[in-house]
Amino acid sequence: MVVLSAREGMDFFDRSLIPHFEKAVSYAHRLGLKIVLQLWPEGSNSTIGISPDEAVSLVSEAEEKIPENGEVSLFCFTDSVRMKEIHTRLKSELLAVYAFKKMGDGKYAPGSLMELTNYAICHEADEGLSIRLSVPQWKGYTVYAMASHYYAYGDCFGDFFPRSFHGLLADLAPVGFDSFVLDEFRNITILHQDDCFRDRLSGKAFSAWVEANTGTKMRELLFAMRYAPEGQESLRIRAINQYFSLMRQGPRRIERIFSEYVRHFCGENAFLGLHNTFHNQLQNDEIWATGCNWWGLSRQYAQTDENITMPVRLGISCECPEAICYDMFYKEETEPFFVKAMEEAKFGSRIHYHAMNDLHWGQDLGQDAFLAGVNQVEKKIALLDWFDGPMPQMDLLIIFGMPALCNWYPNIRARNRYDIHGELNILERADALWKAGCRCALTSSEALDQGKIRMDATGFFYGEHHFTALLYLYPQYGTEASMDFLARAVSSPLPVRIIGKATHDFNGTAIPLHLRRMLGQSPLEEEADILADMHLPVSKPSDPCRLENGAYVFSDYASLKSGIPQAFSCTYGDQTYTGSYIGCAALLCNEEGQLERFACGGFSRLLCNGKEILAVKEAADVYWEKNHPTLQLLD
Repeated sequence: MVVLSAREGMDFFDRSLIPHFEKAVSYAHRLGLKIVLQLWPEGSNSTIGISPDEAVSLVSEAEEKIPENGEVSLFCFTDSVRMKEIHTRLKSELLAVYAFKKMGDGKYAPGSLMELTNYAICHEADEGLSIRLSVPQWKGYTVYAMASHYYAYGDCFGDFFPRSFHGLLADLAPVGFDSFVLDEFRNITILHQDDCFRDRLSGKAFSAWVEANTGTKMRELLFAMRYAPEGQESLRIRAINQYFSLMRQGPRRIERIFSEYVRHFCGENAFLGLHNTFHNQLQNDEIWATGCNWWGLSRQYAQTDENITMPVRLGISCECPEAICYDMFYKEETEPFFVKAMEEAKFGSRIHYHAMNDLHWGQDLGQDAFLAGVNQVEKKIALLDWFDGPMPQMDLLIIFGMPALCNWYPNIRARNRYDIHGELNILERADALWKAGCRCALTSSEALDQGKIRMDATGFFYGEHHFTALLYLYPQYGTEASMDFLARAVSSPLPVRIIGKATHDFNGTAIPLHLRRMLGQSPLEEEADILADMHLPVSKPSDPCRLENGAYVFSDYASLKSGIPQAFSCTYGDQTYTGSYIGCAALLCNEEGQLERFACGGFSRLLCNGKEILAVKEAADVYWEKNHPTLQLLD
């Protein structure tokens, strides 16, 4: 399957390309290739002519104490938007002005809040809005203003993206593309800046969505995220949780609608992809871009990019129908491609190689030197594709609290430059466990909210995949569903550990004392030795990967590079199988220890308890099945 990606200024929304697409698709189909068109969320989505009513906005804020003369001047501006040459500012408008008796950071005197929006005189200026008020009758109060700045990019809760994508796919349907895919779909992206990001996403459609789901107007919710009556901090907790929960639904909504369009135009079995990981961290701008919606998208295969940690990939795989996961990868050097491909192959991970002629991001994958090396690597990995095993057998399921990630309040020290909780240790902890040899998968508490995780006397099930132990990271501000699940989990005899406190729920309500005590039965300190505490098994890097069906999978780049076979050994009951391989090998036996399937690169012979049972005269790549006992030599 070939994926066409828009590069070097190409715009796939340009209908004049249709005749060229027709030639490309026809040629690909004559070669027996499927061909897919990749679409970007920005730079090629025909934002020309978008109106503020359909556009996303960034809400900025400003405040000042009213002086003796009552004259207040404020300036609400933003410089947070990337690619301003494309996503131009359409207009700025006043959202609201409030006044109150400030009692401290984020607090005001109960009963003192009033709205002064009608007193404001506004003028648009570069990158923002100038606001003036004359209110001497409220001297000593604090004025807090918010302004919406609209940019030429769609509001993910509105009709712009659905209409734009549907129109394009309808026009391209006669071309015969086998599928259409989204890459890194996201909200408008914000700058990589040294200053703190303190704006918030909004828009007309998003505001309507907020009011429909909370009964609260957007301006009221945004204000409640910043200020609450003294002694009623729970209102601020709830507002922050509500906002992020709803904001994150925007990119997910477009992904769902797009997948429905693809099935409509290309058939129910059309390939759905690609990755929506953007900057591949949980505590940076990813939350604003993709909503960290890495799990639960309409994908056949788990897809990520840029070397994201393996527990994330396996966690996403638990929600996908196919066992293989793909990680898009690019480097300026050749060798890292081969090392990564071979080391991760035994865990069911494959490389989605980056664009063949995209020199901006590293190697030109069409160069002869690269192709010679990668073909050698992929030829060995293809043996595992023939073997077609399930996902790796995993011991530990790691769940992190999404509300805790989004909400730092009231711990001001934890507020990071992207206005979310910056003191959590989620991806780093999962990655450290994996590198220490713990086979684990990571997901968010939303999997619990959506009923995707269940438990029984034997352990925990994520989709159809079984885990014997559970590590829950940061349950603070958890939903009713996640708190209920966690309470049942810690009450069971299963190995369960919790890192992080839980004092309040999603709505900011204090957790009942009996539940707090219950959750306190399985605590771990931040620096605890999780593997030792939970008595989890570990594997060395050189060990094979055990799959859920009991198969053993081996992969080794050094043997491929040197041409020197690597020895392997695996045991089923009283049957021990030994041999050697180059690159990759996989072996599956039944409950009686009888060989069922076998794949091996550079194969010479296979022994069972020292007795030769399969052999060839000259080393070759082979695949064997019990039901098809004639040894197949793979060219």
